[in-house]
Amino acid sequence: MSMRLTIANGHMGIIPATLERLALCSGTENRFDPQSAISREQMAVMLFRAYARLTGQTSDASGALDRFIDADRIATWAHDDINQVLAIGLMQGKGNGVFDPKAHTSRTEAIQAILNLLENV
Repeated sequence: MSMRLTIANGHMGIIPATLERLALCSGTENRFDPQSAISREQMAVMLFRAYARLTGQTSDASGALDRFIDADRIATWAHDDINQVLAIGLMQGKGNGVFDPKAHTSRTEAIQAILNLLENV
């Protein structure tokens, strides 16, 4: 099912349409908001969608979340993609068995995730 993204905060351009066409991001509540922070679970989903789009590959990732004590905090829509991201090695937990899915992605985490993606495609 395709949803149309609307632009929040007056941002115009091709970015929302491109993100939707490539199935990388569907926005929050069907809105593209470039000023919004990205959670770690959202980052993981976008990373896996980019990886799958670029490589055409997925991995056998069932159970990768089992090692995290906060796996129950991960949104159901993100479970499969986070399992994949962890299995491929695009992202890691924060240590002590914590993934911290609702935390905002730091610049350092985003850069590292992008570097990991580039190394794996």
